[in-house]
Amino acid sequence: MINMSEIDITRFIDVSMVTNVHSMTLGTRGILTLYTPEGTSTTPPKKFNSYAEAVKTLDSTNYAQTLKYLEIYFNHGGSSVVLIEATAHTAVTIEMIKALPIEQILVGFVIPDASVTTGFSAIITLATAYNATYDSSNTFDVYRKIFFVRTTDNSVTTEVPCLGVKYSTVFGADMTMAAYLSKIDVYGQNTVNDYAFTLETIAEENVTDQQLGTTLTNNMNVDVSIGNGIRNLGGNLKDGADLTNTFVLIVLVQTLTNQLLDLLVQKLKNSTGISKIYTAIIQELDAYRASGYFSTDKRWDKDTLTIEKNHNIYTIIEKGTALLNGYYVKVLPFSSLEEADIVARKAPYIYVIVADQYGIRKITINGEVV
Repeated sequence: MINMSEIDITRFIDVSMVTNVHSMTLGTRGILTLYTPEGTSTTPPKKFNSYAEAVKTLDSTNYAQTLKYLEIYFNHGGSSVVLIEATAHTAVTIEMIKALPIEQILVGFVIPDASVTTGFSAIITLATAYNATYDSSNTFDVYRKIFFVRTTDNSVTTEVPCLGVKYSTVFGADMTMAAYLSKIDVYGQNTVNDYAFTLETIAEENVTDQQLGTTLTNNMNVDVSIGNGIRNLGGNLKDGADLTNTFVLIVLVQTLTNQLLDLLVQKLKNSTGISKIYTAIIQELDAYRASGYFSTDKRWDKDTLTIEKNHNIYTIIEKGTALLNGYYVKVLPFSSLEEADIVARKAPYIYVIVADQYGIRKITINGEVV
């Protein structure tokens, strides 16, 4: 397997997905990068696969706050953690985030309880600046990250892509979100599910119905007692995007890139090579369909999508086309290649349209008794 962290893989495989908002460890990337102000700057990053491992290595005096975060993370099924010491949340830069390995999608910060309000603002600033390095079309590629933070102020309306917020008085409560995503296996059967209504073990928040409404309207997650236990309500990122769907989309771009990189080193040639590329894409997308990520009852409801290449107009997908498998793949012919593309030995453009799944979060029944 090619190590995607060592080179700029977009020189060879350029996969990007644009998310469209509708009105209505095989297959995991379960490594959380956790920055903490505790510890020493000369210590290299530590990796833990369980809370027991962390307790053996980190003493409770010098890592008291860090251990609380790790306990919540692992108690909620978190996969593994890479701990970066002596790095306060205010010291983390965009360059540091970009330098993280591609597979480390999840990013958290140990923020002292006394700094929860200012810490929330600082992470909003960091996440906003990081996402600003992408274009305005919400493109997702292999380098995307998702940030996590806790707040006790549910009035903040700022919309931020790829930022998960937990409204909670529990120290380290934001780790429940990271833990949930870290254990998703995109190659499993029906393993991709909405984060909303997930059973959790941290203390519930004593919120009024009005406070709950404000929290959810501002796209924050909160734990309340409902049904037969304490459950997370919300399930969204700070911009309103579905937390699970966004994460899996990033993973999809990464695994699809991996598959195509492995294929590329096998010396692809002409139409036979394009056929192999098409087959590899379909096989990878089918795995995500089995995991429950794709919705199979959507249609392309936008206008017919066309593109001009080499002085010809090509139809990518027509309006009303049913996405019966949850995806649609279009490969342009070799005649679409321009002279510069031929010289650079590029494959024809390939378009992939996917329909992600959505969770049902409210049930309304209207009836009459006669």
